Amino acid sequence: MKFYYKIVLILLLVCSCNTKKEKGLQSVVYPVENGYGYKITYNNKILINQAYMPGIEGNKVFCDSIDAVKTANFVRKLIENKKSPTITKADLTALNIKTKC
Repeated sequence: MKFYYKIVLILLLVCSCNTKKEKGLQSVVYPVENGYGYKITYNNKILINQAYMPGIEGNKVFCDSIDAVKTANFVRKLIENKKSPTITKADLTALNIKTKC
């Protein structure tokens, strides 16, 4: 199973590291100590840099890149729909995000 996550991470990094500068709203997942975080950018300027899981007390990281991608995409869609990018524990539960590694 860990091999699968490594493949997904490599694909995400390759896709996010293209040489062309992306315009518009983008979400990128990146590795942090013991897990993953994400950032949301607009025209290559960082809007949100989320190294820890939002909506959870303490500094807990995403257990795997897939959960970070799901959350980043959810936040990106909130911004696109002109809604607050605030995430609650209920949002994480609805997205099936693991809060304990």
